[in-house]
Formats: sequence, structure tokens, C-alpha cells
Amino acid sequence: MDPLYLFNRHFDMYSRYRNNPRGAIPTDRRGDYIPRRRNRHRNYDGLPSYMRPTESSFRRSRTYGPQRRKPRPWERDNGPPTTDHPANDAPDTTNTDDVPKPKIEEEATAEELATVLTVKNIDLNIEENVQQHHTDKYENTMEREDGDGEKLERELVIRRAAEFQITIEFDRPYNKKQDDLTFLFKTGEYPLPKAGTLASFKLQEGADRSYKPDSWGAHIVKLDGNFMTMAVYVPAKCVIGEWEFVVKTIFEDKDGKKMSFRYEYPDDIIILLNPWSPDDTVYYPTEKLLDEYVLNDGGALFYGNYRQIGSRGWNFGQFADGILDASLVILRKAFGFKIDGNMGDPVHISRALSRIVNNNDDNGVLVGNWSGEYDDGTRPTAWTGSIKIIQQYMEKREPVQYGQCWVFSGVLTTICRALGLPCRSVTNFASAHDTDLSCTIDNVYRLDDDDDLEKTNLSGDSVWNFHVWNEVYMQRPDLPTSSTEYHGWQVIDATPQERSDGFFCLGPAPVAAVKKGAINIGKDTPFVFAEVNADSIDWLVEDRDEFYVLNVVKDKIGKKISTKEPTGKRFRGNLSYTGRRGNIDREDLTLLYKYEEGTPEERDAVALATKLSNADKNPYITDSMIELKLEDQDEILVGKDFSYSVMVKNVGDKSLTVKVGMKIESMTYYGDAVDMIIHKKFGEMKIEAGQETKIKLDVPADLYLPKVIEHFAMKVTATCLIIEEHRRVILEDDFRLRRPDLTIEAPETCKPGETIKIKVYFDNPMNKTLTKCKLMIEGSLRSTETTNGGSIKFPDVPGNSRWETILTVKPKIKPTHIKERDLFLSFDCVELPDIVGFHGLDLSD
Repeated sequence: MDPLYLFNRHFDMYSRYRNNPRGAIPTDRRGDYIPRRRNRHRNYDGLPSYMRPTESSFRRSRTYGPQRRKPRPWERDNGPPTTDHPANDAPDTTNTDDVPKPKIEEEATAEELATVLTVKNIDLNIEENVQQHHTDKYENTMEREDGDGEKLERELVIRRAAEFQITIEFDRPYNKKQDDLTFLFKTGEYPLPKAGTLASFKLQEGADRSYKPDSWGAHIVKLDGNFMTMAVYVPAKCVIGEWEFVVKTIFEDKDGKKMSFRYEYPDDIIILLNPWSPDDTVYYPTEKLLDEYVLNDGGALFYGNYRQIGSRGWNFGQFADGILDASLVILRKAFGFKIDGNMGDPVHISRALSRIVNNNDDNGVLVGNWSGEYDDGTRPTAWTGSIKIIQQYMEKREPVQYGQCWVFSGVLTTICRALGLPCRSVTNFASAHDTDLSCTIDNVYRLDDDDDLEKTNLSGDSVWNFHVWNEVYMQRPDLPTSSTEYHGWQVIDATPQERSDGFFCLGPAPVAAVKKGAINIGKDTPFVFAEVNADSIDWLVEDRDEFYVLNVVKDKIGKKISTKEPTGKRFRGNLSYTGRRGNIDREDLTLLYKYEEGTPEERDAVALATKLSNADKNPYITDSMIELKLEDQDEILVGKDFSYSVMVKNVGDKSLTVKVGMKIESMTYYGDAVDMIIHKKFGEMKIEAGQETKIKLDVPADLYLPKVIEHFAMKVTATCLIIEEHRRVILEDDFRLRRPDLTIEAPETCKPGETIKIKVYFDNPMNKTLTKCKLMIEGSLRSTETTNGGSIKFPDVPGNSRWETILTVKPKIKPTHIKERDLFLSFDCVELPDIVGFHGLDLSD
């Protein structure tokens, strides 16, 4: 390896900017002042012996060109100093007194430049390249200003596995026989060819493009006097991130000594994943759907339960100014601020992102909080998008408080789409949490002092009303199979639930493997399989160690798995709706995760997963002569009285005596009971063969309002003791109360720069005052009333009254070629959180 390269690789550790803005005093790694200068004389002090070249190996090098406009990425990361060297580094005690220390790289003089072909200017053709590479929506590629009105330089954002064109102006016409040109692209503090972080190549002559798709390469497109336009190909497995660009000219003097002249372009080129290219492992075959999975910066997240599905608009905002740069910083942090070839592999990228979006291991983006106490942060239900979360994380460089599953998913979608990885947020209703990887959900009951069934926490398993994760699209050449059956959508999850390889992360797990029950394929596939298709088993424990099966429910887990319909347009669906009413913007993914419930294929998948899990969980149970059926409850508005009924049916051929009980508890959305609302036993009753009896339980609002928590979810449990059989039957279900939505009255169109008024209101359905009221606002329709945090505080709202306000909003002017503008609203208060609204309009000419 060239000793000059090895020397250059370690040199920058002696002069770096340490998280300083442009113009700040430069310091070295220890914080000591170093003079600001372009031509830093390099020496070999402190370098390992294998890196100290001999006198004969020096090639004189001269640099020229403009100053860098901003510090290099690792100088901006504010991460721990990177002191790692190659694996064969060892403490070196060699005496360095006799080691030559010539100045091998310094600024070229005018006389030297006159002897060689030199670069006068480079045009990155940003306008043309970003259009071709589908990156024209990123605000950093556009003309813009900072907060002080200073014009910011446009940045080139391109995608790998494709060519981009640059135009170089030389001091004279290029002569291929006379001029020796080499082009260098490098990324990271210590670039290495073997790590894929340093590339050096020459112009390819003729029509030969053999460097595609695995190597860097370039060919001339046009020569016009002193101008040369060339097409540079970025390999399909290129590390994504910010790359430096150098044009090097080699000159040999009359004494036969070679000298290199290096023109260092002052800005980085940002390279992303390319789902439009068949050569990239993230290639998505239906190009139109990329309008949704990569290019749509707004969407919806679904929540609630499978009978009462709600949705909230979410501002992903991956193209907003600063979000791409933040996403790259977060990605580098996920890799420990070490850039290597794994940052070109979507399998490693997606898994690392699922870890860094939560803060449990690496001071990642979001702090999870399911306690209900959020006074020192933001209530998870108050967020309306990812931009404020990411901006706050970048400003404070500490985890943002607080998030729950849909917030983790929304932020992860933003980062994945920003980096070019096709991604969608997915909601699974009746989502299981299997703590022992048995691929079953075990509910253990005991008899209390009143001879009634009481649930214990012996198993640790639970069923969430809903859980939101992500899918990313990629090929899986890393899996131990030559087929393509496991290519496609992969599950990743940033919500910290269980450790995987010692960290709170999940995936990527192929959706196709989940459906087949092939839980030995991919990462964390057993956990995902249980979330969508585990059997739920109810156990009765007696005498502390005797377990009896009460019930096996094979269709309880994994219902109406949902994502936004891939229209490529803003979300236009209902914010609150039930399964009967449907929704025009919801796509059901259930049959991608599992076969139709009860079919032989579905049972075979469960059997395979259970076998591969090495769990002995195939309990035998005879059918009961009593069937319980709970009444579906939809459209119960919070603050209103309601009733709940259970149907008790004798399906046997003889009369039976039963004792029925019902209870309703408040619960968290992740399945834990919080407080008993009502519990009633109905005494003995005789049910004839084939007869059905309805038992009704009335629940007044004054009884449940003091006991419900933020999601207004409740669990109803019906139990039945069959006297003749000495057998118990139990049935559970959950439901939630519906909250009002924000109603927004606003025009459907407006002109660019026009200020418009919108009316926002809702009716408080409760007979109690709403306190600590705040309206959170996010989107490309900007309100003039918001504070720096993007929120407005309001007085208390009396019970059974209407709250309303008039907002003055103005659409963002740029990007001008995109006409849609969105407004995401969330009204937050102590008593009735998570009242959401959404409005979109189009800019008119």
C-alpha cells in the first residue's frame, strides 16, 4: 500500500475542528489551539513504524483549490474521539529521531501550477443531477438562506448504482495522451480501499463500462475547449454518506521525480441508497410505489383496536432542511462514528437504525415512557411529526422525552426514507408480546378468595391493543438460501421491548418468513411471528405448581395489520373510524403476515414455528359445552354512559347450571390492567340445551372517568363456572372510548406566499374542565402564532363546551415544483389528550 496514503490516513487526527461552527477557533482533539491555515505540514510523530515511509518512497504532493465551506462530518458529529487504528496497530516504541519528516503536502506555488493541467472550477450540475436521481425534494439541494439571511450553498445529493455528471474547467484543454488524471472519492476520518471508503480511478476510454455495477468509474461525455463534462458511476454497494471529491494530476519533472497536484472540492457530495436501480439491493420493482415509500413526506399512523381503528396524520418531513444531515449523523452514531463497508449494506443499516432511534443503549433519539408521567418532557400523544423530535435531538445532543411505539415508528420512517431505504409504518392490532420466544402467549390465572379467576403475572406475556413497527424493502443475499423468497419487506422495530444480541433492537425479519413460520430465517423472526400469529393459551394454576389448560384461542392474535395506502399523496382518510365504516387510505396487510385464520396453511405455519422454537406447547383440551360471546362496542364517546353484554350459550345436549361473572378494568394500550372499574357476579342460573342467555352490565360515566388513562382503553372479562363439569370458561376482549377529533375549516387551495385563516374546534364531551391545554402544530403550513417549540398554549376548556380558535397560516414557498402543503395538529391536555386533526391544501398558480 502506498505509504503516502497511509500517512494521509492518520494525518487529520492532528488538526480537526471540534464541533465548532464555521469561523470558530480551530482546536485539535485535546482542545488545544492550532493556527488556522490551509497548508498544514505533515509529519510522522506518533505514527506506527509500519506507516513511516523511507526517504525514497516520498512523492511530493501539492494541494490547491478553495477552502472547505464547512467542517468534515466527523468534525461535526460531536461523538467520542475516534482513536481506533487498523487491527495490526500496536504500541510503537521505535526511536523516531532518525525518521525523515519532509513536508510532503503543501500548497502549490504559481510556478508549479503552470507546469501541469490544473482545475479552475468544478460545476456539479446540481439542477440536472438531482432531477435524474430523484433527490430534488431535499431542501439542501435548493437555494435557501439560514436564520440570519445568509445564503447557503446548494448541496449535491445523489444515489448510488447510477451515474452523475460533473463539468470541470481546466486552465487549458485536456489532452489524454499528455495529462495523467486520477479522481478520488473518500469518506470517513480514516478512509481505506478495503473498507469501501476510498476510491481512486482514472477516466475510462471508449465504450467500456466494465466497472459497473461493483466499482467506481468515469468516462468523458463532452469536451469543449477547457471544459470537460464527465459521467461518474457510483457502485451499487457504495457506503452511503458524505464523500469528499479530489481531482489529482500527476506530473514528472526533468529529474524523473513525480509530483501530484490535488484539487480538493470544497463541499461534500451526499450519496444515498437507490431503490430505482436494479443493481441496488434496495431496488423496488414498482417505481410508482416509491412515490409513497421514499418520496412521500406525509402519512398516517394507525392506532386503537381492531374494531375501533383510529388514525393520525404524521409529518415525516424527510426533505426538510437539516433532516438529511441529521439522519446521516444518527446513522454514523449507530455505527459508533466509524464508517466502514457495513454502512453500504441495508441489512446492517436498518438494524443499526432500529437500535439508535431508542435511547436504551447508545443515547439514541427517543426516550420511551409508558408510565403516564410526562411532566419533564412531551406527552407521546402530543407529537404530530418527526421534524421537531429530530431537530431537538440535534440541538441538545441528548435523547428527546418522550415516545411510544407510533412515535418510534414515525421517526424511523423519516430516517429510512431520508437515506433512500423504502419504508412504511405498520400497525398490528391485538399484537402479542412473547417474552420467552415460545411462539405462544400464556395467560396464567389463579382462584382468588371469592373463588373467582384472577390473572397473575407468572408468564410475563401480554397482548397490546396495537403496536406500530416498520417495514423496509430490500433483497436478502445474506440469508442461507439461494432463492429470492425472502427478498422484499422486512420487519424492523425501534420500540425497546426485548434485547437482541444484547441490544434493544429488532430485525430485519422477512415478512415472508413470518408467514411461513420459518422463524429460523432472519433476525428476531420468532418474536415477530408471535406478535401476529401466536396461539393464546389460558392456564389455571393450583397448589402453586399444578397447571391446567382453561382455553386455547387460535385466532385472537394479529388482526387488521394496517398501513397507509400507497397513493403517493397526502393522507385523506378519516381520523377515527370503525371496521364497519372502513377507510379509503388504509391498506390491510394481514394476509402478507399469515394465511387465512384456521386454514391448513395457517395451522402448518404455527406448527412449524412451535417446532422450531423448541417449546413443548401443544396442550390438549376438550371443547366446552358453554360458549361465551362478548358484545362488540363501537362509537362509545368518552364521557357518556354505556353498557356491555355477554351472550352465554349452551351448545351441549343437556341442561347446565352456570355461575357467570363480568368485570371491566381500565388498561394501558400495551395490555396491562390499571384499575378495576366494575365487577359483578350474577349468581347461579340454569341454561337449557341450545338456549342462549344475555347478561348486561351498565357502566355510568361517573364510575369510569376517574379510572381510565390516556388512551381510554378498557378490558372486559367474562367468566363462567359450569357446576356439573367443575369446569371454568373465560373470555377477554378490549375496547376503547372514542375521543373527539379536531374539525378544521380551511380553503382547499391558496396562492404561494398567501396568508390564510383557518378555524379549528372540537366539543368537550365530558362534564369536567380540560386543563393545561396546548395545541401542537407541524407541517408545511406555518402558523404565525406558534412559539419556538411549535405550540400554542390556551386557557382551560369548561366541561360540555366548544373550544375553538382561528389560526393564521402561511404555506412554505419552497419547493415550488411541489404543490401540496400540509398542516398537522394535536390538542393536548391533562384530562383528554390526543385530539388530532389534519388539513392539506394545494398551491394554485
